[in-house]
Formats: sequence, structure tokens, C-alpha cells
Amino acid sequence: NGKDLGGLSKKLAREFHKAAASFITIFYGEGVSEQDADKLRAVFEKECKNAEVSVLFGGQAVYYYLISAE
Repeated sequence: NGKDLGGLSKKLAREFHKAAASFITIFYGEGVSEQDADKLRAVFEKECKNAEVSVLFGGQAVYYYLISAE
């Protein structure tokens, strides 16, 4: 369900783990608090133990989050 951000985040993090992502960057946009972005970081750190996870304010107006994996 795309409306369940928590479940969707875990699913995406698991996919990044399967893909052996080494670097994950989460850009959070307008209307998202730093605390909420840090909660999302924790999900990715838990699921992707071998990846370096960074959180940055992107300021995007349309999307809550933009997430990249390398």
C-alpha cells in the first residue's frame, strides 16, 4: 500500500539491501521535519547494515523524500 510510508520504507530498504547498495542518500523536502527524516534514516540503517546512509534537506516542494542508492 503506497499510503503506508513505514511499510513502503521497509520494503524499499530491503530492495536496496538485496541490490547491495553501499551509499544511500535521503533528501527530505518541505513539510518534513528533521526528526521524521531521521526516523526514515533509522529504517534504512536497520535494513541496510553495510550501507552508509545520509540525510540532507533538499527543500523539494512536491515530494516528501527523494532517495538515491549507489
